[in-house]
Amino acid sequence: MSGILIVDDHPVIARACGHVFESIGIENVIAAGDVESGFKAFIDHRPDLCVIDLTFHQAQFDGIALIRRIRSHEGTAKILVFTMRSDRRSFLSAIEAGATSYVMKDSPVREFAKAVDETRSGRRYIDPQFALNLVFAKNAALSPRDHQILDMLLDENISDAASGLDAWEA
Repeated sequence: MSGILIVDDHPVIARACGHVFESIGIENVIAAGDVESGFKAFIDHRPDLCVIDLTFHQAQFDGIALIRRIRSHEGTAKILVFTMRSDRRSFLSAIEAGATSYVMKDSPVREFAKAVDETRSGRRYIDPQFALNLVFAKNAALSPRDHQILDMLLDENISDAASGLDAWEA
């Protein structure tokens, strides 16, 4: 295993991610522009980390399907979702499919770099602002299953929710 695989159908995003990776000392970056080539690249390169978007235009499969496929092939794969999808259904689907971490594309670069580092190190990570928005959304009636998943995530110390909450209360 070596390097990072970025699977995103926007070449500018993939290139920008490559620059972030280089800035934190990662040189081997493999890019794929769709789900099928992403899975092939995973099989061919065995990356340390897969950074996967959830939405692919003009695609038969989405990022959730790719996460499931990678997980079924390699149960210990480290998968960081990097997406604009900020709804709880997308988040819960990604986690249930086997994503290790979840970060929004509009997060600060330092947050994305931290998520990459944490996930590569074998820890789970959720974008703290996203986690706060998810938990405290006024119109988000969480189902019992949603609560169970969030409880499991918090028990595993996936996010810096405590520090994010401290900053929110200040």
